[in-house]
Order: sequence, then structure tokens, then C-alpha cells
Amino acid sequence: MCHRGTLFLKSAIYLSLLPSKFNFIKMAKTFVLSDGQKINSKGYKISVTGGNFDRFTQNPVMLYMHTDEDVIGKWENLRIENNKLLADAVFDSSEKAKEIERKVNSGFLKGCSIGIIIKEVQFETECAIVTSWELLEASIVAIPSDPGAVVLYNEKREVLNFNFNNNQKETQMAEVVFKLSQKTVESLKLDAEYTPKDVELAVAEKDKEIETLKANLKANQKQAQTDYLNAAVKAGKISETERLSFEKMAEKGVFEDVKAMIDAKAESPTATLSDMVQKTSQTAGRETWDYLKWMKEDPKGLAKLKAENPKEFERLQETLNK
Repeated sequence: MCHRGTLFLKSAIYLSLLPSKFNFIKMAKTFVLSDGQKINSKGYKISVTGGNFDRFTQNPVMLYMHTDEDVIGKWENLRIENNKLLADAVFDSSEKAKEIERKVNSGFLKGCSIGIIIKEVQFETECAIVTSWELLEASIVAIPSDPGAVVLYNEKREVLNFNFNNNQKETQMAEVVFKLSQKTVESLKLDAEYTPKDVELAVAEKDKEIETLKANLKANQKQAQTDYLNAAVKAGKISETERLSFEKMAEKGVFEDVKAMIDAKAESPTATLSDMVQKTSQTAGRETWDYLKWMKEDPKGLAKLKAENPKEFERLQETLNK
């Protein structure tokens, strides 16, 4: 009969006799080479489905910091999942590669960046999208600029300085084909076979239209403000002197504040000279009468007042609510 302790001892002996390759299983480290949902710091997104990987799969080198002299391994199992380009890192046995692998496994190095050649770019409302490109290499990096970190090359493997955020680009990018979205083509009224010059002229024309619209909008806003202030004077909410002051305030871009102040004021109809003469002749000695007093003492006179001096009649009606 075998004791439990003896079984454990024998198992340990058998394991120690196995070849070293069976002592452990190394798990591949998966990296996100490119995230098709992220806009990188250069101002564009990369459509992962638009990538050409033929040249890369023939020589899937893994570099360190995009340096050709620092080949630290290779990439395997290149694939697209959930709009992300993924690959598994396989490290070389050199001392530098081992050290980088140790830092990766320890979580001290997590960044990855791809080197690509851009073939086609399509401009959308949100940003530019690289719709056709070729993958040359992928590197382990210490500090990627963003989740979609990328280095651009031309066909001569020269690094390019290209940024959609400020429209800076080197002459080496001349071979890149830029495509506009269908919505943009329709907005600019371009033909199907448009040229860069056509786009330039169409954009210039569109800029003129925008400037004209801005000028018209400003003129309409100015007229609406003038009409509003004139109506406020007529309604007795503000005086002519106040109108001039409010007009200057409105010119400084605070018309909504001006409007709020005037709207809060109660209307006070401006009496004409004729109104004042009629008021004097019709209400002489009755200045303290309210609407009810008129109805009780002189309803015919109240009817006449309504016909001949409607502003005074409206004032009397307001006394019913006091």
C-alpha cells in the first residue's frame, strides 16, 4: 500500500526528470497594434480593414522604438478583432530582447506603435480616415503618444512629418491619394472625377458663401435689435436716451442681457400731446377716479373716454387689478 507522501515524492522526481521545455508554458503577449476607433495625436483614424499586410507578414519584425538596429523579435497571429489590429509578441533570445520582454511581462512596458505607408485618405466631418495603407513594422515603445500611435514612412522607408491637425505635410506625401466623403463632394458640387484644383476652387467659393451668410446674419440681427428697441420705446418701457445706451450695449454682444432687462420692465404706453389734452378735458376733477368709480358715476363718460382716449381707458382698466 502506497502512502500519500510517497506519491508526492515520486511525482516530484518524475517532473524533475522531464526535459526543460516541459517545465513551463510561455504565454504569448498580445498587443493592440492599431485601434480603428481612436483618433491619434496627428488628427486622423486608421481603418484597420484598409491595411495591406503582405510585405509585413513576409518579415514581421518587432522593433524597439522604431529603430531598425533594434530587432527584438517578431509578431505572430496578426488579426483584426473588434475593429482593432492585434498581434502576439515573440521575443528574440538576445540580452536586450530578454530585458525588454521582462519589462513587458512585468507591466513596465505596455506601449506599441506601428510604422505605415499611407495610400489613401478620406475626409469626414469628425476627422480624416486613412482608408488604404501598408504596414511595414510594429515596435514596442516606452511612451506612445496615444492608443493609435503611428510612425509614417514613404516607399524609401524615410520617416515623414505629417499632421492633419495643422495641415503640415512634407513633399514626400505627394503620392498619397486624398478622397472626400460623398457628402462633402455633394456639398462642394464637385464632379465625380474631381481634381485637387477643383477642390481648391470649390472650397474658396464655399468660403465666400459662408462669409456672405455671416454678413447677412449680422445685418439681420442688427435690424432685429433696432426693431426691438424701437418697440420698447413705443411701449413706454424705455426712453429714447435709454434706447441709445442699450443700443451701444447690444453692439458689444450682450443683447440677450439687454433684452432680459427690458422684458422685465412693465409697459407704460407713451401718451401723445393729443392724449394729454383729451385726458385733461375729459378727466378734469376726476383724476382720482378709478374704473369702478367711472362705471358708477358716469358710465357714458367712460364709454366716450374709451372711444376718444383709449390709452387713458386702458390705464383705468388696470386699476381693476390693483
